[in-house]
Amino acid sequence: IATVIPILAAPLLGRIYTPAEYAPLGVYIGISTLLVSIGNWQYAQGIVIESKDNAAYSLLYLCLITSGISTIVAFPVAVCNVVFIDDSASLNGCGPWFLLLPLSTFIGGCTGALLALANRKSAYGHIANSRMLAALLTVGASIGLGLLGFSSHGLLTAALLGQFVPFLTLLVYYWRLTDRPKRFPSKLRLFAMIRKHRGFAVYSLPSGFVASLTAQLPIFALGLVDASRMIGLFSRARQLVGMPFSLLGGS
Repeated sequence: IATVIPILAAPLLGRIYTPAEYAPLGVYIGISTLLVSIGNWQYAQGIVIESKDNAAYSLLYLCLITSGISTIVAFPVAVCNVVFIDDSASLNGCGPWFLLLPLSTFIGGCTGALLALANRKSAYGHIANSRMLAALLTVGASIGLGLLGFSSHGLLTAALLGQFVPFLTLLVYYWRLTDRPKRFPSKLRLFAMIRKHRGFAVYSLPSGFVASLTAQLPIFALGLVDASRMIGLFSRARQLVGMPFSLLGGS
């Protein structure tokens, strides 16, 4: 259902927003996707495969730390975007929004870790409800803000709302777990997890980053020539075309 909702809303959104108005969202999503790919350094993958729950929780805390480090790295990226491309036609006056890239990086890294924990606990109903709520709020906010004339700012607001809702719902799920640890793991425990699962940071992280970079290159290339309309058309078309494949891949 979470995948079907944006598809059903696509014709209406296409009437409300022009392709050029989708350009800032396309650029923002492109950069944030790269940053999120390094968010928790891929240690979230180890949460699912760990044999013991205590070790899985230690990895969750490790993901929190690595996401924080990635957030620090994202700050200069955000500032550079505002300073150097704020007057770009492709941003349509939405440059200040890119200061929120560190927030998207942190939320993305933590959400990935919490999602891995929910998968480990077989909380598939909670995951599905979280995604459906995010889809409903994102589409609803996009339509409502678009009708009110917020243009690209409405799309960015809705997109950030869609990032925050899954994070919040998964965080609530975590706090309700009865077996969650009440203390932060020791440094020795964290370093043990780093050594045990270092393959994710050494191999999965670079390959994931390169894959994300390759997927976003068309957006960045179009942004260099200020082809805002083409950025909007490309990002929107790729999103809609990819939704059925995401549905099939996740089923």
